Amino acid sequence: MIGFTLSHYRITGKLGEGGMGIVYEALDERLDREVAIKVLPVEVASDSVRLARLEREAKVLARLSHPNILAIHEFGDEGQIAFVVTELLQGESLRETVGRGALPWRKAVETGAAIADGLAAAHAEGIVHRDIKPENVFITEDGRVKVLDFGLARVVRPVAPEDATESLKAPLTEPGKILGTVAYMSPEQVRGEPTDHRSDIFALGSVLYEMVTGNQPFGGETPVEIMTAILRKWPAEPSSVDPAILPELDSVVVRCLEKNPSERFQSARDLAFTLRQLTASRPAKPIPAARTATGINTTPSIAVLPFENLSADPEQEYFCDGMAEEIINALAHLDGLRVVARTSSFAFKGEHTDIRGIGSALDVTTVLEGSVRKAGNRLRVTAQLINVVDGYHLWSERFDRTLADVFEIQDEISIAIVEKLKVRLLPDDKETIVKRYTENLDAHLEYLHGVFQWNRLTPEGYERSLSCFQRTIEIDPDFAPAHAFIAIWYVSQAWWGTLPPLRALPEAIPHAERALAIDENLAEAHSLFGCVHAFFERDLVAGERSLRRAVELAPNVGVHHTNVAALLITTGRDEEAVAAAKMAQRLDPLSPTINSWAYWWFGYAGLVQEGVAGLESMIELDQSHWLPYHALGDLYSRESRMDEAIDMCSRAVELSSRSSISLAQLTWMHFLAGRSARGEELFAELSERSRQTYVPPTFLALVHHARGEVEKSVQLMDEAASVKDAWLVWHRKAIEIFPGDPRIGEALDRLDL
Repeated sequence: MIGFTLSHYRITGKLGEGGMGIVYEALDERLDREVAIKVLPVEVASDSVRLARLEREAKVLARLSHPNILAIHEFGDEGQIAFVVTELLQGESLRETVGRGALPWRKAVETGAAIADGLAAAHAEGIVHRDIKPENVFITEDGRVKVLDFGLARVVRPVAPEDATESLKAPLTEPGKILGTVAYMSPEQVRGEPTDHRSDIFALGSVLYEMVTGNQPFGGETPVEIMTAILRKWPAEPSSVDPAILPELDSVVVRCLEKNPSERFQSARDLAFTLRQLTASRPAKPIPAARTATGINTTPSIAVLPFENLSADPEQEYFCDGMAEEIINALAHLDGLRVVARTSSFAFKGEHTDIRGIGSALDVTTVLEGSVRKAGNRLRVTAQLINVVDGYHLWSERFDRTLADVFEIQDEISIAIVEKLKVRLLPDDKETIVKRYTENLDAHLEYLHGVFQWNRLTPEGYERSLSCFQRTIEIDPDFAPAHAFIAIWYVSQAWWGTLPPLRALPEAIPHAERALAIDENLAEAHSLFGCVHAFFERDLVAGERSLRRAVELAPNVGVHHTNVAALLITTGRDEEAVAAAKMAQRLDPLSPTINSWAYWWFGYAGLVQEGVAGLESMIELDQSHWLPYHALGDLYSRESRMDEAIDMCSRAVELSSRSSISLAQLTWMHFLAGRSARGEELFAELSERSRQTYVPPTFLALVHHARGEVEKSVQLMDEAASVKDAWLVWHRKAIEIFPGDPRIGEALDRLDL
């Protein structure tokens, strides 16, 4: 075949041969590019089964577009030859890589996560690969991972049934016939039973096992012996082969290899997410096998769930939530205990999820749950500290007290947790745990009302929260956290462009100063001053000092680490920024806001693919938040995926009720993509808004830059500096996708950005 031309593809060399065909290197003479062509040999081209499988693979691949899946260009035939044209890969198969010995566990985990990403894209289209093995995974010379050979793929849930062709609908094997490579088959494949995407997860577990140990998990001299092992035996845990392997990785691999599909990871996307957390030595969702006696990990960690409201009055929900949140806040200051943040713990509110599932999702060893029954002035509180591995109660207590005793109840629960988990306390830690900011019950209840309203994350909730915090300090002027929350309220309005900073900051700063005057160790006030200094005043040295102090005072609060990451990104300290962002994710793994910022910073730090994968995973799980779409739109544009970027930005505009930041981003994306007509329509809307209300000048500067109006853009940058627009500090990062112009660079240098 060398030198032969199929259609407009001239074959230049042979790359390999397998049961499903021969692969050649070729030159696309029409587009002048190198490609790969898989063909069936002439002598078997008349074999209808093999021809149907080749056509199946072409159609499967054509429906998939993902960086971790081999891209297909064309399916065709000429004479007696049928062929598929794909991208040409330079590198080696995973089989060749593993053949040289086990991979370092971090490299294996990264490779496994990339394979899982590709499978997740296939599964989303209802496509099960059914033949995942090292031979069907390719590592390119630049380290990219590609899943190959969908020749045995099965369409179990076509996205558009009307588009499914007869060849895709028709079964290619008789019921009970075994397809796949024996060593990587799932138990259901071995038995010839129907398979779904969880068979691919089992196979990937086998590949992971082989990558980290150098051995296949199920051995045998004959195929029958191997199949028997798959059905009846358990492989040794990887760490027993190599002690350097994390116990958490053991748990992930073992779960992939569960005999029962319902006990494996239920999606490749979840598996990919969990694997990526392991590279930071802290899995996000390491679900332990039932046989594991050591638990998820040995680090003391806890999730405090919202207390159940057993009162007759549903309005008491704020009190139940507030009690749990106060316990979280008390424990968050302890450096020897990892405490999951409220956002993630409260994600399970009303879910009645199994404790082990919660522990797995939040990567904690223990969970505190409880209930509150309030009748008049009487209070009954129950609390249980539970080991997530076996479900046993480490401690439980019932408190029958009066409402005025709520402070003592919270203190007793917090101290019991510390004692039972054997947390090592520093000299001042116990005082921090039982610290009270007020003895006035009315002030405390009003404050809890404010926090409850704030956490509703709605415009109405934000407005009500401010009123509650203002009433709190009317009742008790020395309630430091209420002062801090008022300051945070005004700064957040300035951050998102709802209020001009020159109006918001004079309202915020006195309350922040008052909070620190009452309690110089209030982390929230230090964090707020850090944001004001770094982002609004562009004093990065003072900003970093305050932000670091907040982390020191409350190491378990994810948002403090997020703020540090934001500052570090602006200064080009990318590795530190990524580490801080990952720490925030560890502390608040289910927070859409913290995860959105983290993955966005990954992209700004050059880890665009990791950022994109994380944001796509978030959107797959929850389509209700605007920020993941906004961040993903930006990162797509950095990969020159402008159509997809505009789609994401459009969704962000819808979900954010046409916020100025999302509307501005959508506007400049249209201009950058050459869609000027639609860009002008959006620009007119944004311009009219800026005449009616405050729009951060940085947003307008970026739009004018995209329109080619550089002088106007520079003018708006100067205006942004004069009005203390917080978004200006990221301007240099933002314009990396814009046409270059020395005038913009000169302005950035002049503004010391």
